[in-house]
Amino acid sequence: MSTPINTLSRVAQLSLLPMLFSGDFEATRQSPPFHVAKRSIAAVIRRPGNIVLEAKCRVGEQLIGGGYMFLVGKATEFVGVLSSYPSALDTWTVTVDVPESPLRRDVEGKTVIAVAYCVAASAYPLEMTITSRSASAGLGTQRPIVATCPSGSTLTGGGYRTRPSGTSGPLFNEHVLMSAPSVDAANRPTGWQVVLDYPANVTAPITTAYALCAGKTLTGNAIATDVLDVTRQTQAFGQWHVEARCDEKNTFTVGGGYWILGDPLIAHPVSQSSNGLNNVSWQVELEFGYQTPNYKFRPCDPALNPDCAKTAAVAVCLNSISSVKVKITSPAKNADIKIAGPASQGVWRTVPVTFTADAFAEDGTPLTGNAVQWFQNGVLMGSGNPLRKSLLVGGKDFPAFKTFIIRAVATGKTTTARDEIRISAGSIE
Repeated sequence: MSTPINTLSRVAQLSLLPMLFSGDFEATRQSPPFHVAKRSIAAVIRRPGNIVLEAKCRVGEQLIGGGYMFLVGKATEFVGVLSSYPSALDTWTVTVDVPESPLRRDVEGKTVIAVAYCVAASAYPLEMTITSRSASAGLGTQRPIVATCPSGSTLTGGGYRTRPSGTSGPLFNEHVLMSAPSVDAANRPTGWQVVLDYPANVTAPITTAYALCAGKTLTGNAIATDVLDVTRQTQAFGQWHVEARCDEKNTFTVGGGYWILGDPLIAHPVSQSSNGLNNVSWQVELEFGYQTPNYKFRPCDPALNPDCAKTAAVAVCLNSISSVKVKITSPAKNADIKIAGPASQGVWRTVPVTFTADAFAEDGTPLTGNAVQWFQNGVLMGSGNPLRKSLLVGGKDFPAFKTFIIRAVATGKTTTARDEIRISAGSIE
């Protein structure tokens, strides 16, 4: 939904500051135990120059998306976002350009935040890859620069990296008019596209588009788009919050962006491009305006050109993940298994133990046979559900006391799960 930003909504956003500064803040679970962690890093604007923020996933996590936001009171054309992109498989990088200008004091002391969206790699191996394509946008061409995901993979997010164009301010959001998914005929993402426009006498820099893609486990859906027609608003220039929402029952989003249809001579600074707290929407906050038909210079008349002043938030909608579930039901936790008798010299055998588990695939069907493996103290005992097997205990004259850590590992089509219990056998004497 598109809404104008007012003082109250900004105060509400500022109330989130302690959480944002904590460095890590957790998102709503999808299909448990699937979980997206948000890893954030913040910096305060103090002086002219570039600010580089690298939000990193923790060890054992994989990056599936990222974004940024400013806490500046309002968007400003005197801060440019030079980059917001996956710089490594565990890092989302955001670069902010603050030019040498008296008007920069409007943003000094304000905060910029980079966010990385991460998923545990062991439970959900996604085989993530980053593809990129670099080109010069040229002057007034608006040719898209497109990075395409490998065949058979799923786009999860994307972004761009560019360089200053030589303007000393205002920066016109570094002339980026689009950073959003590229789509096929069914409106499903295939990669990431970036569009820039340099109408003035500046040097158009080399810009790179990046696509972050999952090779397995995750599947995509059609993108969600929320379009704001500024010509239908009560004011010709203002601060706007645009939010593209995925189906919260069956999908989630960790990647998204925006596009702008408007006069490139008018600044359209974007101060937020990140997902919502519940992972079902992509939120874009920007300043947007247009020359009404009353102007003689470059007027925007929707009667002649209905697309002369529009902007949109775009969300990459991913299908929610259902995961394998497993719970050991036999033997009981902390069970003491009886000794049946000697097995060989110095080795004792327990009575046969029946190992069973409630194990279900992603679609809820029971898992049996080779899909359920059993381990004792890290050593494979066998496969099956149930599995019947005796355990061995050492001891010269009598069986020594031994603790066993029993692990059941269930494997489905795309995910795995495990459960562990501790049991014992033998004598403490």
